[in-house]
Amino acid sequence: IALLVLCCFVVLSICTDLQTVPTEPEENQINEDIDVSPRFEVIIKDVFSSDITVDSNLYPMMIDNEMYKCLMPKVQVGESSSNDTERHLEQGIESFFNLFYTKCYFRLTGWWIYEFCFNNHVRQFHQEQGKPVTLENFLGKATEPDINKVTNYQIIYNKLNPVESYISFHYTDGTICDLTGGPRKTEVRMLCATDDTRNVLTHGSRQEHFVGKVDEVSTCGYVLEFYTNQLCKWEGFYKKEERVNEIECVIAGSIE
Repeated sequence: IALLVLCCFVVLSICTDLQTVPTEPEENQINEDIDVSPRFEVIIKDVFSSDITVDSNLYPMMIDNEMYKCLMPKVQVGESSSNDTERHLEQGIESFFNLFYTKCYFRLTGWWIYEFCFNNHVRQFHQEQGKPVTLENFLGKATEPDINKVTNYQIIYNKLNPVESYISFHYTDGTICDLTGGPRKTEVRMLCATDDTRNVLTHGSRQEHFVGKVDEVSTCGYVLEFYTNQLCKWEGFYKKEERVNEIECVIAGSIE
């Protein structure tokens, strides 16, 4: 049995395009930034593995300059919809956030120490060992600093690479920026802490929750990436085993 892998565009020419038009994200909504078509593999056989009926999805296909009749599988795209994933997260998101209330996390980057206190603030400060803080800036404060509940967040869902999905929080009204005259602000992104990510960002530390990095993406505007291994347990944040759908093909003359 010979195996031939065809590009997705061959299949898409005979399948319905299921991609949806992206809409403006709303509060507490999953954002699907990538839609992925199902995967297919062409299998050349002497005979089909199942009986052919009038309802069979038979299509002609040219392979290596020879005409084949190919049986298209009936494919269910996606084992769960984004609505299912959103409901799953909403059912347990409050208990998940409970892991971080009243806790602060730190990262030393050069001259600055960055402090992230969940649902409270993001701060950068300088402090010599054993001495008081000499300089500090608040990079943003929670829009609803309530230790019991968070409602102002968005879930940015990446179907192509789920470990890059994240929960987004916006911290605003920080220390006034000398360059812009406006308050500093930070987007906090909560991501799955895979073993590879942890090894790279913490140099082999076994921390379950940590600040990975802080970038100034615009003048006095920041993105802080916060990683937790607990998020890796939630659907939509870990990579599932990909299912390949088989297309059986038989030389056209053998079934005439």
